[in-house]
Amino acid sequence: MNKAKSLYQTITGVSSNNSLCPDLDFKTRIIGFIITFIVGIFMMISSISQLFTLALGGQRWFAVWYTLGNSVCLSSTFFLMGPKKQCDNMMKPERKLTSYVLFLSMILSLILAFTGISKFIIMITVIIQFLALIWYVLSYIPGAQKLCSACIKKQISRKEDNNNYTEMTE
Repeated sequence: MNKAKSLYQTITGVSSNNSLCPDLDFKTRIIGFIITFIVGIFMMISSISQLFTLALGGQRWFAVWYTLGNSVCLSSTFFLMGPKKQCDNMMKPERKLTSYVLFLSMILSLILAFTGISKFIIMITVIIQFLALIWYVLSYIPGAQKLCSACIKKQISRKEDNNNYTEMTE
């Protein structure tokens, strides 16, 4: 049992007393994390079915289900490191701006969904939410944000080079 506790502390940097449920063992925490994460992913994927009903006013449920699924996925880490540690991690310099964008887009998505604002604006906030979540997750993988940025810049410069070439040949 001490090996599992030591492994847990090594992975998360948190003692079991700081977590959401301090009495849970490592295996139960992992199971709780996985189940909660899968439920969140399922909610996000099931929200996509609502996209087909946008013309009939389905944007409300799409935005609500997607945002709730996003929230459930984020909260799944509470099983591993606890809410306080998760919030502390979100406010680290490499994640702070992304966290603010993520939460602001989540709040805006819900507000816009319930006020019946334009479907187009709701979709923009959900897309921003999606991109912010990806960028947030990448912040936990060493060098992933830099690699992703380099790939995006390369694609943009490739597109510009193609446009310049097309203009020169015309």
